[in-house]
Amino acid sequence: MRKKDGFTLVELLVVIAVISLLIGLLLPALAGAREAAKAVKCMSNLRQCAMGLQLYANDFGNVYVVHVTTNGSSEKTWVQHLVGGQDIQFNNTGKQYINRGASLCPSNQFAGVDAVATITNGTDVGYGMYQGHSINPFQYEVTFTANGNTRKVVLQRPGKTTSWPALKPCPASDVIMLADSLSMGASVFEKGHMYGNFKDNSSADYSGRIHVIHNRGKRFNAAFYDGHCESVTPVQACTAFPISLKYFYDLNGNFFNY
Repeated sequence: MRKKDGFTLVELLVVIAVISLLIGLLLPALAGAREAAKAVKCMSNLRQCAMGLQLYANDFGNVYVVHVTTNGSSEKTWVQHLVGGQDIQFNNTGKQYINRGASLCPSNQFAGVDAVATITNGTDVGYGMYQGHSINPFQYEVTFTANGNTRKVVLQRPGKTTSWPALKPCPASDVIMLADSLSMGASVFEKGHMYGNFKDNSSADYSGRIHVIHNRGKRFNAAFYDGHCESVTPVQACTAFPISLKYFYDLNGNFFNY
């Protein structure tokens, strides 16, 4: 009897089916590993931002800019100051405290596009900063006029330990300063990008909220006022710290509150 050469059709189909099954099992694991790597990079970026803010504050009277209202229009500008090298009155200094990519979470769908965007005199994309309301003990507001524009600038004293009125003490290590954030504002330049800060009592400018983007929508990364960074769940943000943060976007950009 003649010895057969190669595989039969049935054997080929079995091999193809096994390979397809293995690919189906491996792809989710590879995707998970890729997202985990992005989360690690995000944490590294936040550390760079926290360090950059401290260096900026050292150069400008121990303060840095959280956001500014120019002629009634609110803008988030800390990225502009650190990347663009502007002082607290928006004069160019020529210094750069962080590179552009460090202000962005690599898991955000527009991070690649925004990383090469030109820094302008308007709102810039980057991690959201805690923008407290009227009794925020870490921040204060100043007003000045320059070049025909009236600006109300919210300034931050880094690492300040103080007390939240009528509540618990607020050590710098227990208050979130920067976090993964998202804007779902109406403009195409805002929606889905890391525009907007975040507040403890409402959505912030440009409908900004904390974005729960890591660990399959279970966690977000945050930098605290003392400079340390950690991964946080929405429940922790709401209940584990003296200042309760309750306003979030889920992995798909849907808002939810605690």
